This record gives sequence, structure tokens and C-alpha cells, in this order.
Amino acid sequence: MNERPIIDYLLTQHVFSDLIQYTPIQGGASGAKLFLVVTSNGEYVLKVFSKANQKNRNQYDNFKKELDFYQWNQHTNLSYIPKVHYQEEHKDFGLLLVMDKYQPITSDMWTLDLMKQAMDIGAQLHSIPLEKVTPLNLEFHPCEINWEDSKKAYEDWLVVLNSHPGEFDVTLLHNIYKNLDILSPILNREPKCLCHGDFHPENFLTDGSNLYLTDWQNVKIGKCIGDFSFFISRGQGMGIPMEFDSLLNYYYERLSHYLAQIPSKHSLMQEYHASTLLCTFSFWSLFLHDATSAQIAVHYNEMKDAYDYLVK
Repeated sequence: MNERPIIDYLLTQHVFSDLIQYTPIQGGASGAKLFLVVTSNGEYVLKVFSKANQKNRNQYDNFKKELDFYQWNQHTNLSYIPKVHYQEEHKDFGLLLVMDKYQPITSDMWTLDLMKQAMDIGAQLHSIPLEKVTPLNLEFHPCEINWEDSKKAYEDWLVVLNSHPGEFDVTLLHNIYKNLDILSPILNREPKCLCHGDFHPENFLTDGSNLYLTDWQNVKIGKCIGDFSFFISRGQGMGIPMEFDSLLNYYYERLSHYLAQIPSKHSLMQEYHASTLLCTFSFWSLFLHDATSAQIAVHYNEMKDAYDYLVK
């Protein structure tokens, strides 16, 4: 992609006062291209989803959803959302987003206090009344077990576990696969809330004082605890020590505060384990084929704890 015409266009739109330099920066898996743009007024991140990528309609629609979310926040002004200077669906260039540059948070920076700040952001997000997000046209998609995909996940997990003979009891996989249908009733019940959909440590940035939650391509209506459970699971997979009880209690306290009511902790625990079990069983094996037994054990034990809780 030749990004210079996009930079020139944004200069004519006075998004940037001038240009000192711009350089590509490593992005995630969204399909968008990221650039660091340096001007005399500061540093910015330009995010571009090219028109050429429209053939991948799902990714394009998700990035458009992110732009819509940032547009919605121009009127809502949530303090934990990155500052956006410009957004447009351009007829030639595609989807354009310009925001302030913030610093990534490395694994070793995640203290318990910082994690609690993330939990507070999650609780604030999950307590937003759904009528306020009506302009986003988000829909709740009920959890339905896709048995064909689940069979593939089951077989993939078997490959992962059998690569370390005698270290893991594969009976757990048989039992989970056989009983996956216990999850849908738990994950489809009320209440629902606004969820980030990809709430994990690498999607938090900082300006040195405050945390900001970025990458809103997967924003949705769902179960609040799904964001919490993914933060725990992904953090553990990154090697970050997660003090589960402290984080859950703090999240529950802050959620109760922002909702101005006390939710059922028992229900939250059920939903936490159901969400963890579904996500870990369905996806984590894809990333564990060359992993050590210790790395595999983190997510194997996640599944075991979640399954044991739900069937006890």
C-alpha cells in the first residue's frame, strides 16, 4: 500500500499541521496498517484499512464498527478511550483513523494496582446503560455450540496434549466435548451489557498516568464477565501473574458501585467459568502446538477448573 497519498490528503484536511516523518509500526491481526506520524505538534497513530482489503468483508465491517464507536464516543467522552483526531470512510483510501500516540504496557509492567485500574475500566464499560449505545446498532448474538468447529477444537487439543505423553489426562477433553451444551443457557441469560470483546493486557495503553483501552473492532452486546475472563486467560498466557481472587473481588466491587446495585456473585462466577471454558476449549489449542508442558498446563488447568466448577 502506498500510504503517502493518504498522508498528503490528511495534511490538506489539516489533520496534521505539518509532517516531520512517518514510519510503519507493527500492528495486530485486524488487517489494518498502522503508521507513526510525527509533526511539530506531537506524535500520532494513523490506522488505515485499505479499500483493497474490502474483499475481507468481516474485517472491514469490524474496523468500520470501531470507527463508529469512536464517533459515538465524541459525544459520550469516556475518559478511558484514546483521543481521536480524525476518522473517515474515504471512497478511495478506505477507513482512516488518527489518534494520539500512547505507550504500550509490557508484561513486566502489570502490577496488581495496574490490573485493578483495568478492572475499574471494565466495570465502567459494563455499567453503561444499553439505551445509550443504541446508535451503534449492536446486536446480541446468542451463544450456540457449533459442533463441527467443536469437534475440530477437540481433535486439535488431543494433538497438543498427546505431544506430551502421560502429562495430561485427556479424559477431561472427552467430558468437556460431550457436555458443551451446558454453556449456552448460562451465557445467553440476562443481563447483557456493552463489552469490548477483546479485553486483554495488550489492548491497554498508557500516557504515563492513565490507562486507555484501544482496538474496538469487536465491541458487542454480551456478558460482562467474558471481558474479565479473557483478561485473566490471556494475561496468564503472557506469563503475567494473575491474582484472581483480588481482581474478581475488586471488579465485583466496582461493578456494584457503577451499577448502583449488587449483582449476583454466584451468577458471575458461573458465567466466568462458562466463558473461560468455551474460549479456552475453542481457541487456545491453536496457539499451543509448540508450547512447553508448563505453558499448556496453564490453559489445561483453566479448562479443568472451569469444568469442575460447572458440573459440581
